[in-house]
Amino acid sequence: MATVRTLLKPEISNDPRSREFSSMTNKQVAVDLHSKNISENVESITGQQLFEATDPEELTGLDADQKMIYWGIVGMGTILVNGTTTKATLLSMFSAGSKTRTNLIALQTRMVSWESSSGYGIVKEGHVIEARRLP
Repeated sequence: MATVRTLLKPEISNDPRSREFSSMTNKQVAVDLHSKNISENVESITGQQLFEATDPEELTGLDADQKMIYWGIVGMGTILVNGTTTKATLLSMFSAGSKTRTNLIALQTRMVSWESSSGYGIVKEGHVIEARRLP
């Protein structure tokens, strides 16, 4: 199992995300690695999230058949963001540039920290010090 310092070493030495770690103090690096600045794709959302992302006026503007399908999708519980049929159906209901479509696009990703994306956990200043000492 990799230790935090072996995971950190290439991240802070190579700086693949151009965070400019070389000009930061150890504490600043630890804080930066805790910041949510990495965009990560979301696999699924809940029906509640879909409902909250839907503009009330646009929902009211759907015809009866579209409303029935919409409520069926909301009732699924877990909705695959890139589920082919679901995505095509929702896109056909809400036009390009609509508030709902814009909100749904935003739900496809979320911001996470390096700590979260690496799976390690909390990075402390001491971890950064250890990583920087590695050859």
